Amino acid sequence: MNCSNCGAYVAPSVRFCSSCGAPATDPEATRIARMQSGAMTGPDDADDLESTVFTVRPTMIFIKAGYVAAVLGAVALTILWR
Repeated sequence: MNCSNCGAYVAPSVRFCSSCGAPATDPEATRIARMQSGAMTGPDDADDLESTVFTVRPTMIFIKAGYVAAVLGAVALTILWR
């Protein structure tokens, strides 16, 4: 492996170049990952990968309604207990 700063040879176990002192980078760590064919493509928008982060299903309404009912029930029980 060669230093990216000065071009001198850098042993694989060394973290810094002995010539210039620049940090030696691991070629495996800086390699750009290639996207596999068909990976992360949606059925309707294959070009824009960041358009949909998550979707909220209609059941989320029922979950929120359950939380509201639980809070109202807790308040009602507290009032009735006193």
